[in-house]
Amino acid sequence: MPFSSAINGVKRRFVISIALLLFFSGCQTVRDIRKELPAGIPSAPKQLTVMSYNIRVGYGGADRGVDPYILTQREENLPPIVAAIQSVDPDIVGLQEVRGPGQARRLASALDMNYAFAWHETDNERPRWWGVAILSKYPILKSKRIQITSENGNTKSALVCTTDIGDQPATFFSIHTARDRQDRSSFRGIMRAVEKIPNPVVLIGDLNMDPADRRLELLAPHFIDSAVAVDTESAKKARNTGTFLGIGRIDYVLVDYRYFEVRDAGIVSREHWDASDHLAYYTRIALKPSP
Repeated sequence: MPFSSAINGVKRRFVISIALLLFFSGCQTVRDIRKELPAGIPSAPKQLTVMSYNIRVGYGGADRGVDPYILTQREENLPPIVAAIQSVDPDIVGLQEVRGPGQARRLASALDMNYAFAWHETDNERPRWWGVAILSKYPILKSKRIQITSENGNTKSALVCTTDIGDQPATFFSIHTARDRQDRSSFRGIMRAVEKIPNPVVLIGDLNMDPADRRLELLAPHFIDSAVAVDTESAKKARNTGTFLGIGRIDYVLVDYRYFEVRDAGIVSREHWDASDHLAYYTRIALKPSP
């Protein structure tokens, strides 16, 4: 082979490699800010606090009804979101409506947590502008993006992260389903992904539906709604208040009841309600003893 052809072949392989790298890194961003378990967290946690929080691209709760895409052109206000999360001190946070991997990184840095991020793709003139993220006190072992819906203007993604929660891998989904999609394909796709995972699984997210929606039955073979699994005062408040004022409870943490027991659930206190147009919802769960 002539030397020039060999060089051209190397260049082509280099370009292809870079293109693949950019493609996969564009789908998701993962960063373990802290590799070691922090002091005070046992290697096998007795209890795990998991939060779901739609942060409205970090803008806050003002100007309700404004397209979040427009809000991405305005200055972010992350301290109230950080304070809302810190008020519960969660181990895992599933975030929706995240402005990009940079915003996920800034939140993770402020909270001293590891993070992963995945974009929602677009099929119109808008560039990619929002996505979903997971923050974790524990090391993130692997992460991937799965597409759950495709529609005019927006292709919704779910972020799937496997973390090491004290020598026990567990997998967490951050999900934001489309508000105007009434079919069941999103949930069938989620369950197909779940069936391939050998670890305990937790689904976190803004599902854009109330608890009476029959589509939730598709998740029933493995998952229980943490807000109705216990009858504590804080869980009752979460059920009665909801997570989106004027709409109801549309944000969830659904836990794999084969592996976890639910001990408590709730929403953040009133002082943090203006940090977003959604109220951060959390649950406290524990791994069941091995049989």
